[in-house]
Amino acid sequence: WKCHQNVKDIFLSHSWHRARMEYLDWVYRFVTRYRSEKLPLNKPAGAVLKICGLEDTEYKEKLDEVTGWGKFYLRDIVDMRVVGVVEGTSCPVGDLVLLTCEDKKLYAYDGEELHVVAPNLPKLIVFFFCCVQTERDWKGVKMGPVGQRLEEEYKRMVQQKKHSFMQSLKSPAHS
Repeated sequence: WKCHQNVKDIFLSHSWHRARMEYLDWVYRFVTRYRSEKLPLNKPAGAVLKICGLEDTEYKEKLDEVTGWGKFYLRDIVDMRVVGVVEGTSCPVGDLVLLTCEDKKLYAYDGEELHVVAPNLPKLIVFFFCCVQTERDWKGVKMGPVGQRLEEEYKRMVQQKKHSFMQSLKSPAHS
């Protein structure tokens, strides 16, 4: 369970939790500085983390979908920022996009759903890059207490927002 040295060096060389600038400003500077760095991951075999911004993803021209990441998936409206993509996964729709927002949590968008991946960048390294991650591992996470809690929260949020969302779709602006 050994992290690739480049992952440690690039991510852990920054004291993001002690930075004086705002978090999202730090994220922007981080992505700009390390843009296009490709880091091989332990699992799945052949997977690579590419540090990049939105402009380097398949979503660069899908602004409605991108806007939805910060408006419809979480309890509060947030400003999501892309920190990279994981290429070479079995993601059902394109690349797995890694995002963060003001809450500093790391999210992964798989083309259909937004998943909490880690509570912050260092935890992402430990959980996502260093651990063996098989389909069986992910199934265990999804079926475990954390996965069940997240699924319940998601369903509750969808129910709470469903009426207002449907109303906004019926409004003349969406005709």
